[in-house]
Amino acid sequence: MDNFLADYSAMDTWLRCREEFRRRYIENLTEPIEQKLDMAFGGAIHAGIEEFWKGNFENVFKASWARWKEIDRNKITDPRNMEKFTRLSNSINECLEIYLDKHSKSWENQDIVEEEIVIPELGICGKPDHFHRGILYDTKTATDMGGDWIKQKRLEQLRSAQYSIYELLLRHKGLSVEHIVIEVLVKPKGDKKARIIPLELDELLAPSVKERFRQQLDWNLAEMRHYIENYKDVKPWPMASSQICVGKYSPCTFVNNCIEGDTEKNLVKLVPRVEHLQCRGAKQ
Repeated sequence: MDNFLADYSAMDTWLRCREEFRRRYIENLTEPIEQKLDMAFGGAIHAGIEEFWKGNFENVFKASWARWKEIDRNKITDPRNMEKFTRLSNSINECLEIYLDKHSKSWENQDIVEEEIVIPELGICGKPDHFHRGILYDTKTATDMGGDWIKQKRLEQLRSAQYSIYELLLRHKGLSVEHIVIEVLVKPKGDKKARIIPLELDELLAPSVKERFRQQLDWNLAEMRHYIENYKDVKPWPMASSQICVGKYSPCTFVNNCIEGDTEKNLVKLVPRVEHLQCRGAKQ
């Protein structure tokens, strides 16, 4: 644990709330997959897209459905979540088809596809979606929220550490990122079909932005290591404000634990976090 490797998800969690970080990465707890269906849907779509860019075309739909079927529908007790489960299940093929329609004719071997990259001396790691001919690509599934939601989505992506960490990791491998393109795969909703909205985030490649990010990264990694090395057995760690705890779309997984403590009622709602990065699994 003392050699913890931070990916963008860990970094975003750290910046959001120290106590949430402790829960997720020290105690290794999270919510059941049945309670995070939108995230599970994104993972299922990513599984298929990964097979596509690796040239395993016959496995695209199989991989997505295999990931989605990891959800135990018998554990979905809330009728609203069951309705969402059904709706998302009916969206998988349409989302994959719209992605394949866009990219099948222009497919070619990529320089990087879902490859884990580590910079041990910095203590960071990551797994970019795919990179080719100087362009860093990433896919995000999203729901059309109406209004200026896509503008807000772009701002949200610009504020994430994800793409700056990916750029740093690719540079470590001797690869130069010249453009960043996020493909927002919008789920079907009502009479609106699935569609792809590309977002360019080239502002993140400006020298001044990269320099500022590196300064912030060094500071946050040093602080993270300090907490892990000195306060691993102390709890709770500093908590975020109530606004972050409530969340934009749903409360933090651990909000009841922070308010009421680790009662049996609150702990039974949590499950062990599964580590998906092999490089970090070996470290922990």
